[in-house]
Amino acid sequence: GLHNVPPERVIVVGAPRFDDFYAMAPSTTRIEFCRHNGLDPARPFLLYVCSSEFVAPYEVDFVRCWIRALRESQHEGLRNCGVLVRPHPAHFKQWARKEISEPNVAIWAAKETMNADQGLYDSLFHCAAVVGLNTSAMLEAGILGKSVYTILAPEFAGGQSQTLHFHYLRASNGGLLHEGATMGEHLDQLAAALRGVAISDQASAFVERFVRPRGRTVPVAPLVVDEIERVGALPKRPRRWTAPWLIPVRWMVRGAMGLRSRDRG
Repeated sequence: GLHNVPPERVIVVGAPRFDDFYAMAPSTTRIEFCRHNGLDPARPFLLYVCSSEFVAPYEVDFVRCWIRALRESQHEGLRNCGVLVRPHPAHFKQWARKEISEPNVAIWAAKETMNADQGLYDSLFHCAAVVGLNTSAMLEAGILGKSVYTILAPEFAGGQSQTLHFHYLRASNGGLLHEGATMGEHLDQLAAALRGVAISDQASAFVERFVRPRGRTVPVAPLVVDEIERVGALPKRPRRWTAPWLIPVRWMVRGAMGLRSRDRG
């Protein structure tokens, strides 16, 4: 195992941090959501979810280039679709006072939380597809049945292919993340997503296996509590017996060490 724990001693229950997200519902209609965020409600929109500082120390220029590629694409749907960019809640400072002067493009500016954020839920629920480099919001997208896409960016290899968890997400490895090796391949994938390509059975199975292995409708937090209480109730091995003759030996060693310390002083 990753921490040298024998597999037979590992209990898999899932990820409790997503329990609240599973219980949420959209707070607005798609038309209201688009109008509130400055997007054209008559067109589908792509949601770009930014990554943490560890994955992308500076992501703004990359996002701008990505949007430019959409607008210059051979696919009409990408040239006209909406784009909502959501900065990572712990890495918002890079977007301070930044603007993207493109029609039908918006940067999410409302305050958000790390877990169970209503704005994130609504953004995912109403979008046509999700794009990002490597972030946990991809899992939340999968929970809501959204297709998730990325492009392998050499400048962010340290936060993508060189991380262990990125490989879990890859569709080629049984996950939900569709990768584009080139911008052209990536744009073709997004164009298909805008045409309504549904999330694959593999992606749905991955979310259940990765987030809620005991069942999609079974909250994980109570399972964690049950397992902790079960371990607490296990019979413990008694402390190792100490032979009586070792007690005076210990005192002698401690006394000798004390004398050495005083001599050095």
